[in-house]
Amino acid sequence: MTIGEQANLAASYKRMPKLKLVGQALENFLLAEQLNASNQKKDAKIAELTDEVRTLAMRPNGPDQGRSASDASA
Repeated sequence: MTIGEQANLAASYKRMPKLKLVGQALENFLLAEQLNASNQKKDAKIAELTDEVRTLAMRPNGPDQGRSASDASA
């Protein structure tokens, strides 16, 4: 069942007096699932950027390595 179908099912349950709470619970569950998926994407991006920062931090500083700031500006 797709997310759209589940959302439609939740909406139809909410229109039925005896199933209104079930519909609300299903709707809340679907919202939580969407947030979880969004957070997982963000966590993956954070991990990717963290790895990139580590890689950049391990690199030598380039041709000015070992020179002082006053030497580099001269």
